[in-house]
Amino acid sequence: MTCKMKTETISPTKAAKWLTKNIANRPCSMHRVKQYAAAMTAGVWKLNGETIKFNCNGQLIDGQHRLNAIVLAGKTVQTYVLYGLPADAFDTIDGGKPRSNGDRLARRNEKHYQLVAAVAARVWNWEQGDRIGKGSPRVDVMDDILKRHPVIRDVVHDVAVIRPQVLPGSDSGFLMYAGRSLWGDRSDVFWNQVLSAEGLVKGTPGHTLYRRLSTAQASTLKMSQQFKLAISIKAFNAAMKNKRIKHLSWGESESFPEFAEQSAARGGK
Repeated sequence: MTCKMKTETISPTKAAKWLTKNIANRPCSMHRVKQYAAAMTAGVWKLNGETIKFNCNGQLIDGQHRLNAIVLAGKTVQTYVLYGLPADAFDTIDGGKPRSNGDRLARRNEKHYQLVAAVAARVWNWEQGDRIGKGSPRVDVMDDILKRHPVIRDVVHDVAVIRPQVLPGSDSGFLMYAGRSLWGDRSDVFWNQVLSAEGLVKGTPGHTLYRRLSTAQASTLKMSQQFKLAISIKAFNAAMKNKRIKHLSWGESESFPEFAEQSAARGGK
């Protein structure tokens, strides 16, 4: 049996046609499709040696996520296509351990590579409108995020120095990133105090937040990540607006808090 590989240009129309040959494949993950489509839309999709595969019966056995992404993005891309694989080849595809974005950054000698990847993913999810998403962007999309938001590396360095105890590193880095982008030094003062537990003044939003998070940490009733992030943003907004806050709560029936911006805060005074 002879296999043949060639480079082909795949249009959305061609991708849709090939998907009709998708027989007995694994369930399609729309999250993965959206990841790929985002890379295609951003223009960072690369010809990297991965192939779309057909077996000797003409059935598509690998590449459904890439083809669906081409359709979703409405973009034409180049890819390698392999034809003529044995009929039972599907069972051996994707058997290895997937490389994480952290693994890829480590190969580039990135400092704090796991945390940089985690914070970049949080920024990406937020940009996609996903307020508590745990998805991870493709590495080429992550590179674009780090290029557009170089402050991510700066806040990751600060988080690594502080070693916060009341919030995970990814949440701490994301909150510092968002706050610094909007409020600069004022945000840094707030988050440095909360995450290090130093310089907190009783009755201030930072103190109220730290007390709420540390109390929950010692309790058997754990807070969800979503709840922690929501009350953290609420406390941050109160601090930036120079408001006192004695209690922090958030219910899932509420809309998720957004970060206050300086113009909006000045307008509310």
